[in-house]
Amino acid sequence: MDKCSERLIGLFPKTTYSYLARAGVQAYEVAYEMMKRSGFYGLERGKETLPIIRNLALDFQLIELAETGAIPFKCEEEHNVAKNSHHVVLTNNEAIVTVSQVKRPEEFPRNAVYRGDYAENNAAMSLFEEYEPDRNSEKIYVLLTHGGIGSTMYFARLGIPQTGARRWVGNQLAIFDRSSLVGISLPDMIDVKPIKPSLKKFEDFVEARTSGKS
Repeated sequence: MDKCSERLIGLFPKTTYSYLARAGVQAYEVAYEMMKRSGFYGLERGKETLPIIRNLALDFQLIELAETGAIPFKCEEEHNVAKNSHHVVLTNNEAIVTVSQVKRPEEFPRNAVYRGDYAENNAAMSLFEEYEPDRNSEKIYVLLTHGGIGSTMYFARLGIPQTGARRWVGNQLAIFDRSSLVGISLPDMIDVKPIKPSLKKFEDFVEARTSGKS
């Protein structure tokens, strides 16, 4: 295991990795259920919309987990420069985490101004992987990527983005892998089962964010 993977394993309580993985699995299920119930999924445009609903479902899950204290983060929603979309940002004393949906486990998401700005935090690590940030003053920027098909999430990984490049510092840390059937076993990883959110509550969440009421 490389230095970056070791650093990611030690960054949060073990339950956090489990909660993030389970939240992703449930987000895919809830998003698919909502689309199927609406009858929109059978249309071509419906299938194009599903990834957007997945992102909202995971945002919803993360906000709930942060608000209940299940994960050790403060969760905020930020808008992009153009004010036409938003993203969730998880922060604590040691890290900043954002989330992106991708097609392949090792893939780096498309360019985004906010990701580039946050990656400036990783400048020293981008040059020297052995660099140990001062946890009293430096926050590591971590990217949670996930992907899947239909109602099934196939993978979720944590990675440290390089500053000024669409590449990873060292290796990503897999926190969920459907191909392994039982997921990833991290040291002392604890199995958790977040309560599946109410579909009606999630539909209200989607309505507020797509209608500009949030």
